[in-house]
Amino acid sequence: MAKKKPEYEVNDEFNLMMRQIVEKHTHKFNEIDTETVCCVSITNKDKPESKSKLWELIAVKMPVRLHCMYAWYVVIHSSDWDALPEKNKLILVAEILNGIGDEEGKVNSFDSKGYKLMQRTFKGIDYLYDPNVPHLLNDDIVWVDEPTFLR
Repeated sequence: MAKKKPEYEVNDEFNLMMRQIVEKHTHKFNEIDTETVCCVSITNKDKPESKSKLWELIAVKMPVRLHCMYAWYVVIHSSDWDALPEKNKLILVAEILNGIGDEEGKVNSFDSKGYKLMQRTFKGIDYLYDPNVPHLLNDDIVWVDEPTFLR
């Protein structure tokens, strides 16, 4: 039986949230040009249970980048995105922004220090599903860049 091909749709809500987060938290995401990042959702099937992450960040490499206006694509499943409350969606967007490399064509690995920023700031590894997580656009966020014992 042939696999069902994914159907993609631009996720305008994600893209708007990304721009708002970068604008509000410029000191954390100042290197990100939101015009070079686009999120798309897979609309016709759910994420396979074998995949643990809700998202995939894909860097567009040369020479394809010459003909593509985006340097990075974020791919998520609509069913996962739609299930999250707004403030958790914002946390997911911030998590993904940490994956954008310092140069085009690069993606930071999931366990690099950018993700540790998320774990320190939101107190643990389950921050994405925490119902008490702060709202990144409405609340004041104290970003924790380094472990407490180093401060």
